[in-house]
Amino acid sequence: MQEELTFKSEINRASKALMYIMGGIFALLGTALLSISIWVSRHSHWVAGLLSIFAGSICLLVGIGMLRDKQKRYTSIKKVTKEGFYEYFHLPEREETIEKTIPFAEITALYAGRAIRNIYRQEAPSRSIAYPVLVLSWEEEGQQQFRGMGLTPEEWKVACKILPEGIPVYETEYELTHYPDYALGVVLDSARPYGETERGLAFPHKLGVVKHGDVPVFIPEEKRQEQRKKEEARKKVGERVFNSWLLISFLLSLFWMPFWEVSGAVFAGPWSYGFTVVTMLILGVFRYAKTPFAFRNFLMVGRDMLLVLASFMTGGLLGYLLFSETPRYLDAAVNHAFVGFLSVPVAFLLSKFLYFIGIVFSMMFDFAGMTRKKK
Repeated sequence: MQEELTFKSEINRASKALMYIMGGIFALLGTALLSISIWVSRHSHWVAGLLSIFAGSICLLVGIGMLRDKQKRYTSIKKVTKEGFYEYFHLPEREETIEKTIPFAEITALYAGRAIRNIYRQEAPSRSIAYPVLVLSWEEEGQQQFRGMGLTPEEWKVACKILPEGIPVYETEYELTHYPDYALGVVLDSARPYGETERGLAFPHKLGVVKHGDVPVFIPEEKRQEQRKKEEARKKVGERVFNSWLLISFLLSLFWMPFWEVSGAVFAGPWSYGFTVVTMLILGVFRYAKTPFAFRNFLMVGRDMLLVLASFMTGGLLGYLLFSETPRYLDAAVNHAFVGFLSVPVAFLLSKFLYFIGIVFSMMFDFAGMTRKKK
């Protein structure tokens, strides 16, 4: 029978080197895309170069962030044995080492919680896997200490066999994925009694594949209210900025656009493209940056498309009737409004691209920074 459980996490030289290599790749890719945009702008129309500026800037910023990562190397080993809880922590850059054993007689409580591991696959939708987390608690120098260990369902059964009977067990419904040991006390303060350690003690919550949101995230009520206020304020600011831009674009289309030069069926100068870029920036930054990729938000995007079309088209048509004597101005104004109309969903998709880049960055950091070994 397995007589101990080991949880090891570390950031070693290889992990740091891999992080720098990936950062260099992203930085080179971003530099290449920006160089392409400059070349295209010089040899073609400057607007064509905008297509790669966005992706190039994001890749370059991600690469710089990875190259500037300052997380120190460390090795952390936690063990549950028949003698008690063993902990080893080493910081090689500071030459600091902490090593101690806590006998089971000093353990005051155990907590059963869950953590989430997201699995991203190309051939199928991503899945969320819930796995058990065992948290041990004891008192040290008047302070309650907590140490968490991520386990597999089989290891949970082993833990129930190793741990002595009679230790109080509490369960929490909240996700413990992103909580370091020193912050676990805040989450576990609301844990409920579940029983006592014994052989065959069943895990209190569902494990394996879970739906998004099935495992709640702990947010203190004060923090929840603060987040709600910030979200409401963000939406109001986004709405006001967007509405202000609609009014400004209408006035500019009415009083300024009639005097733009027309070439064929489009405006010759850069101002028409400037309208489109500003519209995309305002929508992407102030309205869509934190908007989930959900069906209900497609209706908002559709509404914004109609508002942009109405602003550009109404101002352009009135300007044509009142001020313009330029041949084919009406065709150029309609094309200008249509480009603005199409820029709205593009802004939404680009904002989701930023979110995707964030996921990729998080995945690479987890892969490069954390390793788990079992015995």
